[in-house]
Amino acid sequence: MVSNSAINSYRQAASSEAMYATPFRLVQMLMNGALDGISNAKGSIQRKEHEARHNEINWIISVIDALRGALDFEKGGEIANNLDMLYDYMIRRLFEANIHQDTEALDEVASLLKEIKTAWDAMPEAIQNAKNIKDVVKPPENRLNTSPLTGVACDSARAEPQSCLGVESRDRTSRRRETLV
Repeated sequence: MVSNSAINSYRQAASSEAMYATPFRLVQMLMNGALDGISNAKGSIQRKEHEARHNEINWIISVIDALRGALDFEKGGEIANNLDMLYDYMIRRLFEANIHQDTEALDEVASLLKEIKTAWDAMPEAIQNAKNIKDVVKPPENRLNTSPLTGVACDSARAEPQSCLGVESRDRTSRRRETLV
C-alpha cells in the first residue's frame, strides 16, 4: 500500500524537475504522471478507497486536460484535432471509471496514453532537447526560387514552367514588348 505522503513527495519532486525541463520533457512528465495516477486509481478501486479514487481520477483528468490545452491547432492541423478528440474521449472514460469504479476503463485510457507516449518518446533528440521548438523546427522556406538561367524569381509551385526557365509565354512576351515600346 502506497501512502498519500509518498505520492505527494513524488509529485513535489516532479514539480521541481518541471521548473527546468524542456517543453518536450514537460509533456513526457505529464504523460508519466497520468499513467502513474491510473495505477494509483486502480489500486484505490481495489482497496475500496473511494475518496482516494475520486481524487486520483480527478487529478488524471486535469493532467489530460493540460495536455489537451497545450495542443496548437493552427500548427498541428489534423494531428492536433485527432489528439483533441482522443483526449476528450479519455476524459469521458475517466469520468465513467470514477462513477462506476471501472478498472477496465482505466486500462483503456492507460493503453491509449501509452500509444501516444510511445510516439512522443520517439521524437528526434534535437527536438527533445530544444528549449523552444521553434529553434529546431523551421517553417517551410519561401518557395520563391531564382532561375539559374535567367536570374528571374519565380514560385516553382505556382508559376508556369516556362517562366521558371526564363522562357516567357507569348502573352507575357507581348506585354513586355508593349511596355518597352
